Amino acid sequence: TEESFADCPTPTLPYAFSKLVGEYLCKAYNEQFGLKYTILRPSGIYGPGEDPDPEYGHVIPHLIRKVLSGQFPVEIYGTGEQTRTFTHGKDTARAFLHCLKNKNAINHTFNVSGNEEIKIIELLRLIWTMTGHKEELKVKHLPPFPLDVQRRFVANRKIIEKLDWKPRISFRDGIAETIEWIRKRGHTGRTRAYSVAR
Repeated sequence: TEESFADCPTPTLPYAFSKLVGEYLCKAYNEQFGLKYTILRPSGIYGPGEDPDPEYGHVIPHLIRKVLSGQFPVEIYGTGEQTRTFTHGKDTARAFLHCLKNKNAINHTFNVSGNEEIKIIELLRLIWTMTGHKEELKVKHLPPFPLDVQRRFVANRKIIEKLDWKPRISFRDGIAETIEWIRKRGHTGRTRAYSVAR
């Protein structure tokens, strides 16, 4: 939750640590200078518009690209038991608009996320099925990354109750839309295995 976040261990990855420092700076400027702020923490944004870049992309477009390109068995890092909470880009954009228009957002921190905690292996199975594959999925498990996050579940109750925002796009519909976008863009070339830690 937003409140329990402060009690979590200090982030070990520079990217995550920079986010935490940014939040503390916002709150410090509020306390010292009265600067109003609203902090949003989007979780696992996905959807049409993100190319499956092999170097800097995210897990959903990468897995879609691997499946569409015919990689078999499909490579993932780790066991696939890692969990994530994904949020469609359109739902994320609506959350930002809600905060811009709603005074209840001032000087508050909100998690922005979908409602489902999804295992990476379940995500891959869904993509496999929704791309029309009838044969049994086979997975090649590569060694996990040392700092791979095993569970990332984000509670979104506060933004739902305080700002009347909630995700509208179901995860299944969002994945179908993303598959179609990547397919139309022709991003089906071969790509390397993707780290599910991102």
